[in-house]
Amino acid sequence: SAMECDDVTETASVHSYRSASVRSVKKPQNDNARPVSKLRPKKPILQNESETVLAVTKMLASKRGDAAIITDESGGLAGIITDTDVTRRVVAKQLPASSTR
Repeated sequence: SAMECDDVTETASVHSYRSASVRSVKKPQNDNARPVSKLRPKKPILQNESETVLAVTKMLASKRGDAAIITDESGGLAGIITDTDVTRRVVAKQLPASSTR
């Protein structure tokens, strides 16, 4: 360290000074801050693979979601569709959302 200390007392006072200066720094308050224990993730949006893109996007819009889990006939995972997927793979290619699966 840059400081030379002759005895334990000086070391303790330097340590106390540093600790006090760290404690005096105030964090900005965030009125929207919540502890992690209070965060509750949304339930996943599930849709069957037989649904059209239009039906899935309507569900996403009504639930204010940005992704849905697509399940097969037995309830297993068939895939995930996101709003970006719809934009790039359906809208940008001008495919009909009412008949695209």
